[in-house]
Amino acid sequence: MRDILIIRPAALGDTLMLLPALQRIGQTGSIALVGRRPGIEYVKSFAPVCLDFEGPGWHTLFTDTPAISNLPGAEMVSVFLGDPDGKVKRNLETLLPGAKVHVFPGLPLETEGVHAAFHLARCLRKAGCEGVNPEECVEEALNRPLLRLPGTKRERIIFHPGSGSRLKNHSPEFWLELIRNMTDSPLFRGFQSTLILGPAEEGLRDFFESRLHPEWNGVILSSPVPENLMALMKEGALYVGQDSGVTHLAAVMGLPTIALFKNSSTIPMWRPLGPLVRVLVKEAEMGFGTVMKEAESLL
Repeated sequence: MRDILIIRPAALGDTLMLLPALQRIGQTGSIALVGRRPGIEYVKSFAPVCLDFEGPGWHTLFTDTPAISNLPGAEMVSVFLGDPDGKVKRNLETLLPGAKVHVFPGLPLETEGVHAAFHLARCLRKAGCEGVNPEECVEEALNRPLLRLPGTKRERIIFHPGSGSRLKNHSPEFWLELIRNMTDSPLFRGFQSTLILGPAEEGLRDFFESRLHPEWNGVILSSPVPENLMALMKEGALYVGQDSGVTHLAAVMGLPTIALFKNSSTIPMWRPLGPLVRVLVKEAEMGFGTVMKEAESLL
């Protein structure tokens, strides 16, 4: 078993893009991943050691006097960070004598038209992880849930109207109408509606609480911690969200997922990975009728 260190401080969705490669590497190597919360909380079953890049010492990789007390030993290091002057690479070579250190861009060029997960797998293969075939990694992730958990129930319709950028978001009014229409439909009788609001959407809580009709049988949850969010997802019969980390989580867990993208140019790089995913882009595709048709095909 080879000791492999991967450094990729990134948001939730970006972190989940490592899963296709991690599940292959884990068959022949021992992985230590340095990332960011909450992303690292969801990949611990693939990386025995998960460390927070925001923890003590990691910022010193960018200085002339690096000092990281909890730096894992490694034979191979893959870094997905901007390192224009090569300082991070040199510091890691000093701290880990004999280790092969490779530095890669965090994402592929948009002009390449390849998926983020493909890019990460390709880079890790270049770094020496011979068992990682980028094409096979992505194909497998599209055909089976990489993060399926035991004890799955199918009793909730989950909505998440947020993302990491307002440019990706549809209006609160759009979501209000969609939630009303879907939860009023006979197709969803017997399911509990659940609306997830992240920190960026917490200000919308009053908007939804005051406008969803009294007969609505749903619940609104604010910023659930990773353990609770995973438990919630296990109960999902259908998930509807935008281009967000939570949407990527739903997809890799195998939930029937409808992803509403505002920008079609981002789909080649960021299509959610999972066997039961529908991506809608054009405004005309996002009407109630189309969403209902896709939902019916997934349930």
